[in-house]
Amino acid sequence: MMAHWKCITEDCSDEKVYSYKGLCRSCTKYGDNGSIDEPCHRVRVNKDGSSFHFQEVPRMTKPITRRDKMAMDRQYANDRKHNTKMRKVRQMMRHEGIDMDTPLDQIPEDISDELREVIQIGESVPHDCCAEDTCSHRQEEE
Repeated sequence: MMAHWKCITEDCSDEKVYSYKGLCRSCTKYGDNGSIDEPCHRVRVNKDGSSFHFQEVPRMTKPITRRDKMAMDRQYANDRKHNTKMRKVRQMMRHEGIDMDTPLDQIPEDISDELREVIQIGESVPHDCCAEDTCSHRQEEE
């Protein structure tokens, strides 16, 4: 994979994405004799110029034990069961014409107990927006 580099200084006039690191020629300050007084390094970016986020790959420092493998398999099985239940919840709610964000106390009484039980599981799952500080669900809990 090829790395791309760009100057991210606020008032930089160079918007070009380069294939080599180097210094930004418009932001670097040079002395009288051509020596560099204040270097301004380019930063790694994606091909389109957006900021690059390095994803660390977790590495195990020791071999996996049988007990660890069994725990990982157990967790995988639980995740799979939970995902299956959530898929069934969404399917049942679509069939009944209920929105997924509807609170449990606003669901009509004539809906089957099985759906109510599965909806409770769905409510315990965190929403994608809860990772942000401005989430309305997080503010309701506090």
